[in-house]
Amino acid sequence: MRRVFWFAATILLTACSGFAQSGQIGIYSDAGGTSVDLNNTTGSMQAYCVHINSSGATACQFAIEVVGTQLTYFGESSPFTFIGNSSSGIGIAYGGCRMSPIHVLTISFGGISTACDRIKIVPDPTAAPPGIYVTDCTVPVPNLLTAKGGWAVINPDASCPGNPITDSSWGRIKSIYQ
Repeated sequence: MRRVFWFAATILLTACSGFAQSGQIGIYSDAGGTSVDLNNTTGSMQAYCVHINSSGATACQFAIEVVGTQLTYFGESSPFTFIGNSSSGIGIAYGGCRMSPIHVLTISFGGISTACDRIKIVPDPTAAPPGIYVTDCTVPVPNLLTAKGGWAVINPDASCPGNPITDSSWGRIKSIYQ
């Protein structure tokens, strides 16, 4: 009988720990989180913050950093309740347990940027300690987990260093592993 109890407890703990996957908050050109290439040629641009690779979450907290660009921040909107703003630190409550991908924030910019500028998800400086955080769906008290931050390239081209997704040839990929 003890053996059955311990087996059941092990299975239950393994299943519960599956909820503790914080995932990543990233910047995308679409609300579905499929492309990190932002194109800005019209003088206005929207970037979408999307929570991906999570088995369930109830909230997130982060900030954004715009690197090497002359874009002007116009504002932001979210389908959820939020506190703060993305430039200085924002907390977003999802209103319940949600599975990823979760579109958490839309940020609007004006102006035209050059190739290879970036927008990054960074730790919220108002958090103690500063970090990128996600709360999971554990009941009755959710766990506060550290998450990864992603980034996107504005007007990407072949000259962009460290582009998160760069076109390559099969020969170049094979040479990495030889």
